[in-house]
Amino acid sequence: MATGRFGTRLIGVDGGTVHVSVAAPPRPEEANRLALEHYLVCPDNIEQDFFVVFATYAERLVSAPRWSFWWD
Repeated sequence: MATGRFGTRLIGVDGGTVHVSVAAPPRPEEANRLALEHYLVCPDNIEQDFFVVFATYAERLVSAPRWSFWWD
């Protein structure tokens, strides 16, 4: 199975949600740009989570073993 940037691999699709594993998370200096890319592809990741601000989302990307994206 091919891997993507940051060693991502598709691990599941559930309705309107895509799940990927992350083998090589971004470095802290890459996190803000990556968070912006995630936002541009899937704004729901940030806008629909009332407890997460952009900076916090970016910080979490550095240590998250899995990322999920969903669309309503």
